[in-house]
Amino acid sequence: MENRNLQGVWYYQLGSMISATMTKVLYILVHMLPDFTRFNSMHFIVRSMNMPWQVLATDVFWTLVCVLPALALGYLLLRKQELA
Repeated sequence: MENRNLQGVWYYQLGSMISATMTKVLYILVHMLPDFTRFNSMHFIVRSMNMPWQVLATDVFWTLVCVLPALALGYLLLRKQELA
């Protein structure tokens, strides 16, 4: 009931817009993060199995895919002596 009374108020509209924008930004950030569940090797450890090289290769590949852009961005941001 109180929500309907605030629909036309400017600060309610501003707060709703800011909240919606932050939600979209967080949604994008969450989907940009790597899926850390793919690195779970407990399946092989519990069964005392050797980890297949294909699994290890895909883990290394996804690690590089996730880490290299972060390293490149860090290098670009901190390459100036004034910032480092």
